[in-house]
Amino acid sequence: VNSGVRYGIQIFASSRDLKSNDPMFLGYEPEVFGDEVKKYVICSDSSLPAVRKKLIEIKKKYKDAFVVRIEGKNLYIEKKEI
Repeated sequence: VNSGVRYGIQIFASSRDLKSNDPMFLGYEPEVFGDEVKKYVICSDSSLPAVRKKLIEIKKKYKDAFVVRIEGKNLYIEKKEI
């Protein structure tokens, strides 16, 4: 396992710069990726199964949330297991 790879839950993207205490984050402290379009990611962890488990709860608050793989400053959509 590459120790530089983490996983997280992208809750939304926005062209606006939002402050970390913005009410849209519902108390979560997101990591921000991207320049022109900001991608807001919460619940990052090195364990994909742990993040997938958290996604169940997060989807109750952010219905369009999905799991991403984080490599440095890059995000990749993590496909569901078949």
